[in-house]
Amino acid sequence: MDSRGRTIVALATGLTQAAVAMVRLSGPEAWAIVRKLARLQGCYPTPRTATLMRIYGEALPGIQTQKSAVLDEAIVILYREPASYTGEDVAEIALHASPYIVRSVLELSIAYGARMAEPGEFTERAFLNGKLDLAEAEGVNDLIHARTRAQQQQAMGQLQGGLSKEVESLRDRLLHLATLLELELDFSEEDVEFANRTELLELATSIQTRCRELAATFSRGEAIRSGMPVVIVGRPNAGKSTLLNHLLGEERAIVTEIAGTTRDTIEGECVYSGLLFRFADTAGLRDTEDPVEKMGIARTLEHAKRAKLLLVLVDASSPDAERVPLELFQELDGNSRKALLLTKADRVSDSALGELRNRLAGELGSVPVLLWSSVSQGGDAELKGLLGRIATETLPEAEEVVVTNLRHYQALAESDGELTQLLAGLQSGLSQELLAFHLRRVIAHLGAITGEIGVEEILGNIFQNFCIGK
Repeated sequence: MDSRGRTIVALATGLTQAAVAMVRLSGPEAWAIVRKLARLQGCYPTPRTATLMRIYGEALPGIQTQKSAVLDEAIVILYREPASYTGEDVAEIALHASPYIVRSVLELSIAYGARMAEPGEFTERAFLNGKLDLAEAEGVNDLIHARTRAQQQQAMGQLQGGLSKEVESLRDRLLHLATLLELELDFSEEDVEFANRTELLELATSIQTRCRELAATFSRGEAIRSGMPVVIVGRPNAGKSTLLNHLLGEERAIVTEIAGTTRDTIEGECVYSGLLFRFADTAGLRDTEDPVEKMGIARTLEHAKRAKLLLVLVDASSPDAERVPLELFQELDGNSRKALLLTKADRVSDSALGELRNRLAGELGSVPVLLWSSVSQGGDAELKGLLGRIATETLPEAEEVVVTNLRHYQALAESDGELTQLLAGLQSGLSQELLAFHLRRVIAHLGAITGEIGVEEILGNIFQNFCIGK
């Protein structure tokens, strides 16, 4: 039998010490392997019913008794195809989580005809057997790796078909007109027009608008799925490492009064207002001849380009506190959102601090200017308020579909490009063949999100709905 059609087995739970471990089998021999493991003589247990079974291994050398061959007492649940996760016969065996027991059950399952599953193969089989589409299958993986409520809700929405329904709705609207265009090609000699060009123009325009709306959510979706990248930058000894330690609630970075202590990027993660933030403390920006420090500064600038938020720190007690922010903002080009933090605020009088803050706020325009002190914790509420507002702006509304996967974003972008050419062709009187070509390409790009096939579906639609006599 082809390896892809064989029964697979794997440990479905983690490798850490625990009370219970789950071994899962899927494939045509899954139930037969359970019969051998449990030495069942009669009928199989009722499907979808938890059944206590003895699992047998090999008898101990020199003690050839039935009792010595009992490996474990396990709870077994059997699922009959197609009513299972993979669409195949499935068996789930809940064992005591002894590494020896787990290893023995896996080895025996292989000896009885199974093979070890490849990464993701259970979900792959679910997709191939029509239990999940491709976007939903990717949602399974996101759900497994979710570490925040936002990630969990986003993954669950995708698993439940939120994005898939959107994409299928767009494709279904295009398929009808694509079918009519294909039909025109079959009757090209009779010069008939089945697909109304005005209707096609309006439909393509509305679908392009929706594709762009979905693609525009990717920046937010990526931040939800992978975390919002925040880079802490500033001159040496501005308090960057102190701020990182405070945000993370642990002593991650070394803090000293010596300027230039941080030579490389130090990272850490934490959750504010339901959104995962990935903070990076970086080497201080200054002119230097130290080759190692230069490398650190180069990395700082690279991280700054990729950041969604830059926290620019300036020592408020420094004599050049008014000049430094403008210099830093010139160095930190790019489209990242920025906020200025005047640190060591406890070392400056309230009046001088207020005057400096107001002057900088006027010069920097929309960039928020915050105060922060590691000694008094002054300004902590302002800083966390800023992070909370960013989280609120990033997290989706109820039932909102947000694109979190780069593959989905690229498919939407490619659909947008094809729709642009289709619209241009409609306005310039492009031939039926080329209009149909661009329409097929749009449908194929959208179908790539869910794993659908484009051209064959169009042809199937033709034969199902029209009798064209051929």
